[in-house]
Amino acid sequence: MDEVPGVSEGNHWMANPSKYLLWQDPLLGLLDKHVEGEAESVLPGDYAELEKRWRHCKEQFPAPFSRLYDFYEKLASVLIIKSTLSLTLRRLYQSGKKELLAELANAADSPLSALKQRIEALRISHRALWMDTYKPFGWEVLDLRYGGLLARISSTRDRLADYVEGRIEEIEELEEDRLLFDQNGLTDRSLEVNVTYQAAVTASCFL
Repeated sequence: MDEVPGVSEGNHWMANPSKYLLWQDPLLGLLDKHVEGEAESVLPGDYAELEKRWRHCKEQFPAPFSRLYDFYEKLASVLIIKSTLSLTLRRLYQSGKKELLAELANAADSPLSALKQRIEALRISHRALWMDTYKPFGWEVLDLRYGGLLARISSTRDRLADYVEGRIEEIEELEEDRLLFDQNGLTDRSLEVNVTYQAAVTASCFL
């Protein structure tokens, strides 16, 4: 899940794009600079292929292995949309395509709606795997993370709706320049960074 195009073979630097692209805030896009370019064009397709691979493995192997593959299948499904979502939002905003932003904000079948459904399916799968593998203590941390991600997607829809319906003149989060999180991003291996959950979700104090 982490040795995707944009990460060197063997993943020597322990890059974790499947983690930071999952949790990255959809409006702030703190890792967007590392996804721009070639990675942006290939990540959704790569995760779509991984989704198929894990689904096939799940069908071939019984429990408890099938539960592990189900988790990875659901994670890949989320990342098909989530890996490039922030870049898509900012590009539509910068190009003034309010009609497309309105669809994202309001349409029942929009990518944001689909993403919320996929994240909830991932949470349920992850919970089943966790409870089979560990004690329940610690799962509350993951519940908070998933809940926060779902809430931020709802807030993203609200911000888009406020903008396209004229209640605000700009979306400040999408006005900000995207900067490199890590100096490694200056190389041709742009995704080759290792990022904590906290750093992916906010640049603010997180206590």
